[in-house]
Amino acid sequence: MQIKLKLIFILFVLVLTEVYVTSNYLISALVLIYLLMQIWRYAKGRGKFCAFKIYAYLIAIIIMIVSNVFNQKNAEVKADLLVQNIETYKIKNSRYPSRLGDLAPALINKIPPARYSFFQNNFIYYCAREDVNNCVLSYTVVPPYYRKAYSFKDKRWKVVD
Repeated sequence: MQIKLKLIFILFVLVLTEVYVTSNYLISALVLIYLLMQIWRYAKGRGKFCAFKIYAYLIAIIIMIVSNVFNQKNAEVKADLLVQNIETYKIKNSRYPSRLGDLAPALINKIPPARYSFFQNNFIYYCAREDVNNCVLSYTVVPPYYRKAYSFKDKRWKVVD
């Protein structure tokens, strides 16, 4: 029963980390440290060996890392698709769209979310008023301080912060 409560607590913490915009990698590191402490306690003879507990923490860490990697790769694919659609819009209309909503429904059905999360999951698109060719598409890779932006003027991706 105690192990099930710990697993439920870990999953609850994972959801909270996504909601409160902290990185799951931090939680993965904390769970890994706790796992290593459990193994060390067993090796020193101060704790009983519980293979299920160790496997449960390892599985939780693997699930967090794999889901983050999948989420990031999925966001990259969606971002590249949006860039292609925006460039297609420019070819057809001789200007960049003023907002992402201008792409739907002619080029895409709807604007996809960048990431599967509760916050900071949307693409942000904006153009400078003084230079209509200076448009940027950005999204948050890992909240809160790792964003990527595509400059349509420079035609390349860069890390914003």
